[in-house]
Formats: sequence, C-alpha cells, structure tokens
Amino acid sequence: MEASRRLLKELCDEATCSICLEYFKDPVMLDCGHNFCQACLARCWGETARGFSCPQCRETAHRREGALGVCERHREPLKLFCRDDAAAICVVCDRSKEHREHSVIPIEEVPQRSEVGSICTRRNCDVMFGLLAVLTQLEMEKQKVNSVFERMYNFLEELELLRLAQLGSLKKEIEEKQQESIAKFSEEISHLNNLITEVEGTFQQPERELPQVRVRLRDEFGSWPTRLIFLLIPSKLLFLVSAVNFTLDPNTANPFLILSDDLKSVRRGSKYQVLPDNPERFDIMMSVLGREIFTSGRHWWEVEVEENLGRWAVGVARESVRRKGVVRISPDEGFWAVGKSFRDSSSPCQILAFTSPKPLPLTLRRKLRKIRVFLDYEEDRVEFFDVDSDDLIFTFHSASFSGEKILPFFRVWRGVRLKC
Repeated sequence: MEASRRLLKELCDEATCSICLEYFKDPVMLDCGHNFCQACLARCWGETARGFSCPQCRETAHRREGALGVCERHREPLKLFCRDDAAAICVVCDRSKEHREHSVIPIEEVPQRSEVGSICTRRNCDVMFGLLAVLTQLEMEKQKVNSVFERMYNFLEELELLRLAQLGSLKKEIEEKQQESIAKFSEEISHLNNLITEVEGTFQQPERELPQVRVRLRDEFGSWPTRLIFLLIPSKLLFLVSAVNFTLDPNTANPFLILSDDLKSVRRGSKYQVLPDNPERFDIMMSVLGREIFTSGRHWWEVEVEENLGRWAVGVARESVRRKGVVRISPDEGFWAVGKSFRDSSSPCQILAFTSPKPLPLTLRRKLRKIRVFLDYEEDRVEFFDVDSDDLIFTFHSASFSGEKILPFFRVWRGVRLKC
C-alpha cells in the first residue's frame, strides 16, 4: 500500500500547475514539455513579449498560435489533432502507422485549444489512476495469498502432530515400566493395607484429635513415591503432600486470553486485547502461567476442565521457556503437560501426553473433568491423575528441571475454560 500511496501523490503532482499549485485549468504545454494553466502562463509572460522562458526549467519558449507544445517522441510542434485518440499529434505522428487510418484535423479546427489540452491531461490521469487501481488490486491479492499461507501453516502443524502421535513402541515401553513399578511396590502395598485397617476407624474422629495419627503417617509414608500414595489411597493421604492454592499471572497471558476477576480461571476470547508486550508474555501460543514458583519439595493442585470439543493443555513449565513466536509443548522446550488435541483433520480431539520427541496418545476410561497435577521436584517427576476416578493418567520420569524455577502451565483454545 505504501507504493500505491506514493504513486497517488505522483499522479496528483502531475495534474497540478506549478504556478498556482492547483489542478490544471485550460492546460497548455510548452516546447520543453512542461504544462501550465493558460491563464497562469499569460499572467507570468505578459501580453506583448515574443520570447519567453519556461517558469519551471527556464528553457526559452515562443508563443505559437494553434499549437500546444512539442511532441515528446519526435520533438515537432503539435499542430494536428487525432479524433480517434483524442490527442494532439505532430506531422510525423500523422504519417506513422499508428495514426495512418485515424481521423486527423488541424489543431486550429478544434473549438478551443484548452479543450485539447484538457482532454490530453484527462486521458493521462485516467491511465495513471487505472494503474493505481491495478496496484491496489495486486496489494489485496498479496494479502489474500498471505492469509492462505497462514492457514496452510496451521494445517501442516496439525498434520505434524498427527505423525508425531504414532508411537506404539513408546507406549509399549511405558506400559512395561508401569508393570515394573507395580511389582517393585507390591510388598509395600501389603504393609500399607495393614496400616489402613488399623487407622480406618480413627479417620472418623475430628481432625484436632488425631495429631499422633498424622505424625505416624508422615513417618511411615512421607518418603514414599507420590505415585504409590495416589494409586493406593489418594483422597486420604493428600495431606502428606503440600497442596497449592495459586492464581494466574496476567503478565504472562496471551492477549487473546480472558482471565477471571479472581485470576483462578482462563478462557480464550474472540478479540485481541491491547496489552503491554512485556518479555514474559506469550505472544503466539494461547498460554498463561501461574504465579506460584517451585524450587523444591512435592506439591499438587487440581484443575477443572470445561470444554466442548475444544483443545487444551495443563502441566508445568520452566520459568525460562520461550514466550515469543511459535513454541512446541514438549519436555525439550521446558514443558511437561497433558492435554487434548486433534488426532487428524477428520476426527475429534483426543487426550495426549506432550512427550519428546513426539506426543503420545492416551486411553482413558472416562471423560476428564478434573485433573490433579503432582510435582516432585527432587525426583524430577510430574504426574497427572483423574480426580473423579483416581486413575493415573500419565507420568513424566526424569523431567530434568535442572535446578530452574517451575511454574503451573495452562494452554486453551476456543470453547475451553480451565479453572485452578
């Protein structure tokens, strides 16, 4: 569009008299090729002089009755008028092939010389404005092409996720590790069942009367892997791990995201919000981070998922993750998350673990409504549970936090609301 505006200015300059600085009125062309209003030229030259100079280039010019200047191609006086082209021409032009079959009359037979100049000027302006219209149309077509390429890029990104999701061998390996873990803790399960039987009745008493039970449970199971605790009796032993009550950080939210007033939920809006482009804000990925920072210990929190065939992701991220440009959710990029995404362009979304190098499809017994995220910083482990069924969804082993600060992570698309 900048080129179009520049051309429009040039067109306006071409149609402007350099003496009165207004659009031509009864234009006259001098021998040097410059145009002026007839009245302006008369005032500039006076009425009696013979030899004069062009007001613009100072080249000597002479008054000629019946002429409008010289031909730019042949440098001959414009003494003839071509009715077919509505243009003043010279004798050489009249003999050329271009005007041989045209109707040509002497310039003196045209009713007014000013009309000839006006017709020529108007024809030049029509040509130039037509060129401007073509350039404007080309700019619009360029924008359409850019839009098509953007949609193609989004489609290719989804197609890439589809190909990356084909990891049957990795799924088999994970299942084998799960079986090994179950076998490893089989002896501990028996011990835990005995303890549950012992304290089962005691759990019915008010909490203030049970300090000795809580101390004993912490002594017995405080060092146990979190996964085993949640697999066996998650709802009863949650107090062994620090529960986290945090809010979302609006300074990290993508401008399309809408946070609730209490900063506890997030959804994607339909309009771009004008927000400061600070370094910590996600500018492309529809994401936001929590304000809570973890550098040690074991912690858990729950996230409610309200969605209607929408896509989303929940997990944790390093504080140092990239916030600008296109960012892929994977451990290699500093994200450990599960979520919902399209398997391919013709099927509905499905639950995925965003593993490296490719996401892993997950099979669940029911629709996820609430997710429990568990973080064990010292063990470099992140685990996800279905709160309604207490089923383990997925575990990231050897998360490689590398001593960095870890924060809650959320990503939403249209039709989804996440609440922490």
